[in-house]
Amino acid sequence: MRRRYNALTRVTMLGMMYASMPFGAMVGAITSGWVKRIARPWRLLIVSTLAAFMLIMSLGLVSHLLSALRVLTCFGYCAAIASLLQFILIQQQTPDSMLGRVNSLVIAQSISGDSFGALGIGTLGKLVMPLLNILWFGGIIAGIMLVIALTARSLRHARFITLQPASVKPEEKTRRVEEDN
Repeated sequence: MRRRYNALTRVTMLGMMYASMPFGAMVGAITSGWVKRIARPWRLLIVSTLAAFMLIMSLGLVSHLLSALRVLTCFGYCAAIASLLQFILIQQQTPDSMLGRVNSLVIAQSISGDSFGALGIGTLGKLVMPLLNILWFGGIIAGIMLVIALTARSLRHARFITLQPASVKPEEKTRRVEEDN
């Protein structure tokens, strides 16, 4: 009976760890209304991406379940905010004629990024212990992200495009109301 209890506990802990990242992403998506008020979205994109990688790195330092759940939830939140900003900036900064191609490239990068990440973790796993593997991997990826952020000059000039509502003259408002009735 004791073995079954331990197995269920391990399965429950693993399930909680799997669920904590989507929970953080859900919280990020629900509370993301403040993002549109950011004056320099590129800074938030860099900070949220760097924070996500640093959280992955810190996962290699924690040894308690609750700490790991907090780290994974915060990672999900930061990753959701970074993805939201990436999507908005790509949609707004890409010319319409290139939007399909750029979106295809972003999707390919997203899919292949997971594969390369798994390859990197697997390669490091042959060299170091698992927790040290996560720590090193997060640090290496954070370093690569910083190099990209420092060299991508066009990213530092990105701003949100705000659409101003078309001004409607008072007589047009009256005419529209009369047409609706």
